Amino acid sequence: MRRARGFTLVELMVVVAITSVLGTMAVISWRKSRSKTDIDNWATQFRNLVMQTSKRATATQLPFMIQVSGTRLQYCQLDTADFTTTPPYSTTRLTCPSNSENGVILRAPDDAQISLFAATADVVTATGTAPVVNRLPMPASKALYFGRNGTASTVFNEVMSPGVVATGFTAYINRQGTDELEKHRRVVVYGMSSRARIIDNY
Repeated sequence: MRRARGFTLVELMVVVAITSVLGTMAVISWRKSRSKTDIDNWATQFRNLVMQTSKRATATQLPFMIQVSGTRLQYCQLDTADFTTTPPYSTTRLTCPSNSENGVILRAPDDAQISLFAATADVVTATGTAPVVNRLPMPASKALYFGRNGTASTVFNEVMSPGVVATGFTAYINRQGTDELEKHRRVVVYGMSSRARIIDNY
């Protein structure tokens, strides 16, 4: 008598097990690829907003700022009521006011965050020396200032005073929840030119 064609229970279990393993590997690979894309996108958004804000400050000849948190960005113009108009310049404005030119709020993709911050440009200089950089945890909100001469700093007086060297700043971006070295990005902003660049590690 001929045996009926079909799968035995053991064969079916083997096929299901192999399919499960392949599916799990595909999901892990997709997840890693997605988190890397999220981190790159957030770094790019930050860099582009820095360049846009610097251009607006130069074009209007008024100071601008970016209000930064780990997963949120917004730029805005500072009104003369927000700062002292004579040296030494100062401001108490740390968040974007509602009555000025405000940019849209940018939110981080699901897997990205700014986790650390430095109040200087964290990059090796032309002479091959690296500055001493104090990396601090990203606060709930941070103000970054841009002057009419195209300078950038976390210190308002530095971007308003022509003779003062603006130190720039650095934002460190990584994956939320899991810290993976291959997914570290830093956005370095040079103080005197507010030029921004993305570096793949820190």
